[in-house]
Amino acid sequence: MDLLIIVLGCMLFLVSYLGAIHPAIPGPFVAVGAYWLVSLHSESDISSKYIVIVALISVLVFVVDFIVPARISQRFGGSKAASHGALIGTVIGMVFMPLGFISLFVGPMLGAFIGELTICNDMKRAFKISIGALIGFLFGSGLKLSFAMVVTYFAFAHIF
Repeated sequence: MDLLIIVLGCMLFLVSYLGAIHPAIPGPFVAVGAYWLVSLHSESDISSKYIVIVALISVLVFVVDFIVPARISQRFGGSKAASHGALIGTVIGMVFMPLGFISLFVGPMLGAFIGELTICNDMKRAFKISIGALIGFLFGSGLKLSFAMVVTYFAFAHIF
């Protein structure tokens, strides 16, 4: 049974890493699920208190992932049209994901660019804002990946 728990836990942690990049997968929450699963291992000393703490931190990561990219886009001068364009670009990027992970990066950037161009005809400004959207996306992805990696480390540190 312990081997099954480790294998399933590893699979869930891998999914949480993918969720750091792919917006449709709630990476931090999958990491919490994997942490809980690993806590069921017979050698684990993970208490329910730790699981609650990790779950609360995952909610914080989830919220920060929404707030900070919008703030970064605003710092680059982005409008609501750019934000909406980035959101639409993200969805389109997910649809075209079979073409490669590059579509996940290009989608929000291109969406913000086109969204900003709808309200102003300044291509230089729209490009600057699209760079801001990309930086925001990369920040959120890095935050979620870091969280998943730290949770993975602590989960297996409690077993081995």
